[in-house]
Amino acid sequence: MGERDGVAEKKGDRANLSNSGTDASSQRFLQEVQDYLRLGRQKDSGEVKADASREIPVVTKSEKQGERDYKISFMSDGRERSFQIHLPKHVDSNTPIMLILHGANAGKADGVMSKMTGMNNLADKNDFIAIYPLSLDPTRKGLNSWNADNTLAGQINPTYDDTNYIKHLLNVTALQFGLDKKHVAVVGFSDGAAFANHLVSKMDGQFEFIATVCGTILEGEPVARKPPEKALFIQSGSDPYMLPYRGGEGLITKFNNQKGLPGVPELPNLSLSNPSQQPSQYAESSTWSPVMSVGSRGTQEYVNVGKRTTVEVVNIPGSQHGWPGSTEGWPVIGESYKHFNASERVVRSWLGIKLPTTIKLK
Repeated sequence: MGERDGVAEKKGDRANLSNSGTDASSQRFLQEVQDYLRLGRQKDSGEVKADASREIPVVTKSEKQGERDYKISFMSDGRERSFQIHLPKHVDSNTPIMLILHGANAGKADGVMSKMTGMNNLADKNDFIAIYPLSLDPTRKGLNSWNADNTLAGQINPTYDDTNYIKHLLNVTALQFGLDKKHVAVVGFSDGAAFANHLVSKMDGQFEFIATVCGTILEGEPVARKPPEKALFIQSGSDPYMLPYRGGEGLITKFNNQKGLPGVPELPNLSLSNPSQQPSQYAESSTWSPVMSVGSRGTQEYVNVGKRTTVEVVNIPGSQHGWPGSTEGWPVIGESYKHFNASERVVRSWLGIKLPTTIKLK
């Protein structure tokens, strides 16, 4: 991927600054973001507020976590939010961006999705930026989830909207690295998948690709007027516990509701979940063709080619609620399928390149 759309790769000052490996460069990185945005801090009851008219937030902190890894914090809807970012060796205006959204969880999601997916390794090999957004605990009851309409939790807390958070996150990233935001993919797992489908609907035309793994969509999600060019749905055929394929609440939710236990019942929209409806949200016809995929084992794969969107479906009967191919990261409910690498397939479907089937997730 030396060139994209005729634009050769450039080694700009901002990219080099963020790729350097010293603590001092981390401070310069933060200072450059703030200078570049030319935003000052506005104090109101001790909070830093962004310039809402431009939807560009104030960056408050940049923490260096690896050679090309940062955790960046900024203000969105009056509260400090963070995300983790992994950069390839070179960044230019056309460098693609992948947002990887975690599922609902009972603890901090820092580092979970990068470990579970192994996406940083694939980002280095294929020159894209991997971004890991981080949700909050909207009810302060110990369950981090996406706070927006048509997610499994819904917008429980009316004081902020995670859709705004994603818009601000993309603005910070694009301005810092001089990106044009024309090549953005959104990938979601479980509750993150429901949020990904919602983002495609709300941020019409922003995403060129969507992929969900063990995901779902809520009944009534509006269809995007400008859908992504490509969509991929890796679905579990054996997930009775969390997100049954034909919709509704899983066994764990029903059990917890009966016993009045905390946790999963804080996702009130589970009854509206319907994973099987994801492909039809983007498919333009009912014609599906079977596909034989090299390196896959025990999968059922289909494609629907439309004028606007090409939709791929990978059904894995032997998988339950876990990222296929992963050996660590997220607490798996049931069996995580080991004979199919979901991360490789996501990158291959998005970028249209043939990847070796020997990449091992860390």
